[in-house]
Parts: sequence; structure tokens; C-alpha cells
Amino acid sequence: MKSSLLLMAKFYTKLRSCRSQSTRQQCLPIEVLFLGECGAGKSSTINNILGMKASKEGKTFCRDGMTKDIIPCYGKCPPGLMPVHASDADQKRNNPENDNYKEGKEESSVNKNSIILYDTPVFCKVLPLIQKERKKFHAVALVFPMTRYTEDRKKFLQNVYDAFGQKLFKHVIIIFTKPEDLEKDVEDEIADVANEDKLFEKYLSESGNRYIVWFRDQDKRKELLEDFYKKLKDVLSQENRLITTKKKSRVCLFVVTCTLSLLFSCSIFLLLYFYM
Repeated sequence: MKSSLLLMAKFYTKLRSCRSQSTRQQCLPIEVLFLGECGAGKSSTINNILGMKASKEGKTFCRDGMTKDIIPCYGKCPPGLMPVHASDADQKRNNPENDNYKEGKEESSVNKNSIILYDTPVFCKVLPLIQKERKKFHAVALVFPMTRYTEDRKKFLQNVYDAFGQKLFKHVIIIFTKPEDLEKDVEDEIADVANEDKLFEKYLSESGNRYIVWFRDQDKRKELLEDFYKKLKDVLSQENRLITTKKKSRVCLFVVTCTLSLLFSCSIFLLLYFYM
């Protein structure tokens, strides 16, 4: 009887070990895609969050064309962020060792306690890479400098919305950088831009005003980090845990093909009608 109980205990321990190992294998690090114009402050914000120089900074870095790849920058998750589970397909797709995702910092092991912040070039270069690999992310951080609201910035917001669709608002965190460059109150500037541009206002309202004003002052770093991780936790609590760009519509391709075929047939018919 005693030996039987001992065998059962060993079997139960082994079973728990296998289940635990399986769970660990299905855990993915939390991955956040940073998007913004060249010189918006993506790299410096990532370095500030991680507390180390994980990515190169400055306009020169952009101008020289060195940011042609998406660069994963690794860090450790703070306490309170739950590990994210994913299917085997998502694990394979989200492998940060993919050729299009060049390492910005050497990391021997990426586990459930890791966070990966992806530094990126301009959006027109990022989009083809994401679409090609069908890469998925847990959150998208839009880095937006608090300087004059230009037509290029309007186009940037529109292009990001067109690429991800309505589901973007469940995953987006807006980070306003360089507030020190403003001559007026930051909140007044945000309100003015929202009144001026309906899409900008939609980003704010649909995301539940999930934005952070990121100051350069290091004395405020702790408070800003707490705010960032609080908003990231809010994103992770959503039912849709992963986001990627929209698939290219096969329906649109079918309609275009049919239309061209019809036009070609009509032109042939007219030629035959007039020349016979």
C-alpha cells in the first residue's frame, strides 16, 4: 500500500512538472511596437523605459538610413504584468530572431518575464516587414512629438489607422514627447489639436484617452514608468491580446480582376462588331 502511494505521488509530481513546462513553452514575452516619425523620440523613450541604452538615438541615426530594420530591445517585466499565453503558430511567428528583426541588444534567453520594445524606422518601411511576416504585437505605442501639428503627422495617423484598422484603438498607447518645446500648456495643446483634427480626436476617445506626456526630466521617470506600465496592463486586459496589420483584401483583388476581364471582353466585342 505504501509503495503504491509512493508511486502515485511520483507520477503526480512528474505530471505537474510536465504541465508546468508546457505552460512555460506557451508563454510569450510582452511585445510592444513603437511607431513614429523620424526624430519623434522613439529610441530615447525606449531607452528611458528600459533604463539602459538599448537603441541608438538621434536624427543622424535616421538620416543615415541605419534604421531600415525593426530592432527588438529587451528588458525585464515589472511585477504585476501577467505572462501572455499564445499558440504554437504565434510563437513561431513572433520569434524575435527573424531576419527582418535585427537584435539591438544581446539577450541569451527570452522568457515570460521579458518585455520587448521594438524600435522602428519610418512607417512606410515598417509596414512591408510586418505584412510580410504577419508579426503580431500586444500593444502599439505611437510616439508623437509635441511640436507643430503638420500635414505629415495627419498622414502618419491615417496610414497607421489604415494599416491596423479599428482594432488598433484597443491596443494603442499614445506617447507625447518633447513637451518642454511647447510655449503653452500641454493639455491645452492636445485639446486644440483634437478640435482641429477628427482622426486625432478619434485616437484619443476610442482608446479611452490612453496617452502619456513623456518629460525628459529624470526626476519624473519613476512616475512615467508607472503610468506606462499601468496603460500597458490595461491593453493586456483586452480580449484581443495580439494585433497585426490587416490582411490584403482578396475580395478587392477579385473585383479588380473581374472588372479588367469585363473591360477586355467588351473592347474585343466592339472591335469585332465594327470591323466585321
